[in-house]
Amino acid sequence: MEKEKTRNKSAKSFLLTVLALIISNAAVIFIAKIDKWDIITITLIYWIQNVIIMFLFIIKILTLKGFSTKGLKIFGKHVEPTSGTRYKAALKFFLYYGIFHLAFLYLIFNDDTISRIQFVKSNLFTAVFVIAIVIFLFNHLFSFIYYFKKDQEKEVELGKLLFSGEARVAPMNLIVFGFILVIKSGDLVFFMLLKTIADVIMHIVEHKV
Repeated sequence: MEKEKTRNKSAKSFLLTVLALIISNAAVIFIAKIDKWDIITITLIYWIQNVIIMFLFIIKILTLKGFSTKGLKIFGKHVEPTSGTRYKAALKFFLYYGIFHLAFLYLIFNDDTISRIQFVKSNLFTAVFVIAIVIFLFNHLFSFIYYFKKDQEKEVELGKLLFSGEARVAPMNLIVFGFILVIKSGDLVFFMLLKTIADVIMHIVEHKV
């Protein structure tokens, strides 16, 4: 009976974090619609969201207490569950995630770079853009803090955790595809809804590890 109550409480809390993620994405969609953002601004806000996810995930790796390294290789070598392995895993994740996101940033600015940089300088730090950043920051901080204690209390399989984090690149892949789609169709809201769905799926994958 006690286990059932704990399981139900955990399920409700998990749904709360999913709901918070959906609400934060919906708020940003609303802001983008009202402020008439173009595809560059939208892509940039999602890029920043993913950078927030990256740094919080690195903190998560570095603060793990109990973890196993079953079948895990880092830089081509099998590793043991030591404190040094945490740092190696964090570095591997940073390099993987960082390289992908530098590539995505290049894709954003690949054509007509000078005019796009001028656009960013004039639009990047407007009040509504900063509000959108804060919305994503608070949402991911909320999720991180909520799961922090739980992650400390259980033994995590580091290889699976790294995979779930690296899979977080998937929404950015969708963004690149959506970037092309939007340029052809002009449907920004549909593009943002697709990205929200991808976000929710990857959130579920990460926290089921």
